Amino acid sequence: REWLEQHIQQAAATLMAARRIYIYGHGNAEVLALLAEKRFRRYGCDVHTLEGDARDMAETALAMAKGDVLLCFAFRRAPRHYAALADHARRIGVETIAISGLSGRLLSPAPDQLISAPRSEDAAAFQTLTVPMAITNAIIIAAGALDEHTALQTLEALGHLIKRFE
Repeated sequence: REWLEQHIQQAAATLMAARRIYIYGHGNAEVLALLAEKRFRRYGCDVHTLEGDARDMAETALAMAKGDVLLCFAFRRAPRHYAALADHARRIGVETIAISGLSGRLLSPAPDQLISAPRSEDAAAFQTLTVPMAITNAIIIAAGALDEHTALQTLEALGHLIKRFE
């Protein structure tokens, strides 16, 4: 438990210190990518989701630079474009964080930070997103707590802006 808390705090600090956050989740993990994108954007972070075909992903990844962070979700096996994204990130000095199931140890190239937790004891069992969703939410909450005053101010400004749009 202490290990997980330390990794969650480290990931939260890395994400909040980033110049830009790039998020990649493929398949069922897309919902986690969307959750993280919306929540970090609500904190005022510059967030970009990597999605679409190879060309779309490459066009978005082209803007990555040192000081950015790549957050990936990977379950069962590495997502199709994971290796190319992680390799690109490593070559230009972008830190990588992966949230995964037990297969995270097999990711190549290995992420700089890996938060890996089993989704089920039985590899053949139905796999839910409950555990990775809890980990993602814990990172988001820890990130907001790092600078609670600024996060709350940004959320308040968002609330006022939403009212203007309604």
